[in-house]
Amino acid sequence: MKRKRLQLLAPFILLVAMTFYSCENEIDVDPVDPAAIEDNQFSVASKGSLNTNGTTTTCTIGSNDHLCRTRDLIAGQNYVVGTVKVYCTDGTSDYKVVYDITAPGCYLSEVHVYAGSEADIPKTNSGCPKIGHFPQKLEGLSTTSVCVDVGTLPDEFTVAAHAVVNCSGSPYDGEETAWGDGKRFPDCNNWSECFVVDCKK
Repeated sequence: MKRKRLQLLAPFILLVAMTFYSCENEIDVDPVDPAAIEDNQFSVASKGSLNTNGTTTTCTIGSNDHLCRTRDLIAGQNYVVGTVKVYCTDGTSDYKVVYDITAPGCYLSEVHVYAGSEADIPKTNSGCPKIGHFPQKLEGLSTTSVCVDVGTLPDEFTVAAHAVVNCSGSPYDGEETAWGDGKRFPDCNNWSECFVVDCKK
């Protein structure tokens, strides 16, 4: 009799166990829909988490900021997905770097910025930039525009502007590394780039 009762209860116990297991292992995923991303100019969108290295300051562009330099933002070596712009605040030596995605269906998920002397760009032994050591970084983003305060600099300096850009459909489908268009690092075997800013006031 006990055995028969256990046989009858076994499916019920299995069902309860499976329900408990699936609830315990449920993953709350909030997929990014590029079409739903709000284009709040020069601000970090609310989607995604913001993770900085403790030195990165986001910013806005105001009427007292003037444009010094504009470069294409190139993803996957071949796709122009937006621009990288460098601004200077009037009457100061304070600079801001703005990433602006213009390709439909694309967004930034990471940016890493170095601005200063080209000789001081953090590099590997093979001469490639170490983006993880760049002074400014923002990760966990889902935005089409972001402004990064890079601080006080001389009139002429070098910018290495790295990003990770996600696109849906065109110009590509998926995630690609992107760089502000400029010159290649001479000893590096990848396509990372940097450009010079000359913003004499």
